[in-house]
Amino acid sequence: MLLPDPEQTLAFNTRRRERVLEVITSREMEYLCLVCDPAEHTNKVIAERMQVCVDRVSEYAASMKKKFNVISKSGLVRFAMAWHLVPLYPWHLEHDHISRVWPTAGSAPPIVLPPNAVHGAEAG
Repeated sequence: MLLPDPEQTLAFNTRRRERVLEVITSREMEYLCLVCDPAEHTNKVIAERMQVCVDRVSEYAASMKKKFNVISKSGLVRFAMAWHLVPLYPWHLEHDHISRVWPTAGSAPPIVLPPNAVHGAEAG
């Protein structure tokens, strides 16, 4: 699995993150946000939220697993959180090795989520 390297500089990992973002489609990003949602959605619920069939959701997952050498759905969650592709909650930063690469969540380059992505936060 492609993860940030805590032995490398912030600039190095930032460039790698930018390359990761270049190959993720907007629909794959939407899928990632839903997979990482604290509600732990099933593929059926994710399909309903994305307004696609369950097979299409499986295709998004398979595509991302292949691109980033990830084996499982939980691996995709780890991948997304390690690269700060989805919102992290404060307790994740305390235990995640990425906190040594990007010391605070605010220092990671910002990412724009798809407008209809659901990621567990209440809209206010």
